[in-house]
Amino acid sequence: MRVQISDEGSNQTSFSAWEKVTDGVPQGSVFGPLLFLIHVNDLPKTINDKTVPIRFVDDTSIIVKSSNSKDFQTNMVTAFNCVNKWFKVNLLSINVEKTHHIQFKTKNKFKLDINIACDDNLITTVPKIKFLAYTYMIQLTGAVILNILSQN
Repeated sequence: MRVQISDEGSNQTSFSAWEKVTDGVPQGSVFGPLLFLIHVNDLPKTINDKTVPIRFVDDTSIIVKSSNSKDFQTNMVTAFNCVNKWFKVNLLSINVEKTHHIQFKTKNKFKLDINIACDDNLITTVPKIKFLAYTYMIQLTGAVILNILSQN
């Protein structure tokens, strides 16, 4: 592969040296998004049946639900470990800076202290999260729901 560099002001074009591409797709490639979707197509199959994976373009969200707090905690950690393992096997990495988890609960449930780590980096818990242009918060009250809907 080599890169073409064009200078529109002087109508000059130059090329980089040829280099062997060992993995990945050059950024800006027309086939990049399609190849990425094909590459991650089997990701949902690696996660256990206690979770629901949702993918949108290059984002993946995993929904874990359980009324039993111990099962919830186990399923959260197991799901993340499965995803992390899949990423490593497929020569991808999780962006820890953009990876968070949030717990939705009813008023009578306590927030669980769940520690999820990715390569010795703790995945942060957040009080609200944006998903497909909507913001979701830990406890949704009537006033908060109306505020969120009026913003969108």
